[in-house]
Amino acid sequence: MMNMKKLLRSRLGFLAGLGLLAGVNAQGAQIDVFNSSITGNVVWTRDNTYILKEMVFVENGETLTIEAGTVIKGDANATGSQKLIPSLVVARGGKLFAEGTPTQPIIFTASTDDVGNPSDLGINDRGLWGGVVLLGKAGINSSKNVTGQASSPKYDVFEGLIEEENFRFGGSDDEDSSGVLRYVSIRHGGRLIEVGKEINGLSLAGVGRGTTVEYVEVFANEDDGFEFFGGTVNTKYLVAAFCNDDSFDTDQGYRGKNQFWFVIQAPTGTRNYGGEFAGDPVSPNNRTPLSDFTVYNATFIGAGVGSDNTTDNTVFDLKEDTAAKLYNSIFTDYVRDAVKIQNNATNRFSAGDIDLRNNIWGLFGNGTVTPTTVVADIVNGATAQALFTESVRTNLLTNPMLKGISRTANGGLDPRPNTGSPALTPANIKTTPVRPERTVGGPLDRSV
Repeated sequence: MMNMKKLLRSRLGFLAGLGLLAGVNAQGAQIDVFNSSITGNVVWTRDNTYILKEMVFVENGETLTIEAGTVIKGDANATGSQKLIPSLVVARGGKLFAEGTPTQPIIFTASTDDVGNPSDLGINDRGLWGGVVLLGKAGINSSKNVTGQASSPKYDVFEGLIEEENFRFGGSDDEDSSGVLRYVSIRHGGRLIEVGKEINGLSLAGVGRGTTVEYVEVFANEDDGFEFFGGTVNTKYLVAAFCNDDSFDTDQGYRGKNQFWFVIQAPTGTRNYGGEFAGDPVSPNNRTPLSDFTVYNATFIGAGVGSDNTTDNTVFDLKEDTAAKLYNSIFTDYVRDAVKIQNNATNRFSAGDIDLRNNIWGLFGNGTVTPTTVVADIVNGATAQALFTESVRTNLLTNPMLKGISRTANGGLDPRPNTGSPALTPANIKTTPVRPERTVGGPLDRSV
């Protein structure tokens, strides 16, 4: 376990910087934006508020630059076909440079949101517009699209929408860049496109590791907070707060390195996994590359033990062809299980592809389950039990003793370890067995 106090202090600074309750951004003239508004190189400035009236595409060869402090709103009154769902979509070959700052974040939200009023929209105001979608040229392992599956390299069509270039993702360039997202807040999105097709807060589909994604929060999204569809993008400092579906979702052979993910979930929801980690949506499975990704130094807070969330509020659902690896993290306050390993993922666990170790797990169940509950109570079978019974993994089942958990705007959320927390015990400070790019200032630098 690393120095969680430093980690969480920096994470709290990030939350305050993005300002879930602050409205630091100017909202000058309102400019309606249609797809035709993006031609060539376009700059959106902080002295205007931009209203997305439909899906707005940054197409191949085009660039959109957004100044720090700019507010972009999706039209909450828009209705119609798929392309009329207000969203920002960066197509393959397009680039988005959205670089906010801690005091001047870039905010994507609904047109009904007064960002200067901290109490007009809350954690249950979801699905009011679409979201932000990056589509890249990095590799994927399979495609639901028949033509894309037969192509070399494979491509897929985002959420099974219209078969056209602007919705395609995937390719052979794992170093591909879709631009930069830094200090960006995405709020109240996730509108239903059609049954079974909703837009995530931030969708990263076939996005390459040349893309920078850091200091991004998704707040109150109807579908997933972040979803990775293949690709190789690395991320740092991501926040998924009060999303109605999974906080993080991976699929189609995602292979990236990630650090400092933070999750807090609402007391009510539909499925609410902290992470739904799969590798291949196409049967038969066993396609490569696997979803072989790592997450270091995360804190996941569930819907709350004893809450009225009767859905599957579980930390992780590990599914086919995942090779998820999570280290040096805290997972707590979930209504149901810690880990589910589905039958078609057990072979990946046996092969050592799935690895969770040096983590603290505590507070599960309906309020009567204590932090010292037996392992069988919080996993779905013998395979998952091994995560806790094999001592070499040092997954500790105990109360992490965080300073404060709150899901209301009362200032009570303080996920730093309190005095006496096992996260601050020297004996629990472990060295992760797999430590790539361990240079100061690098993607996995622990000096934060």
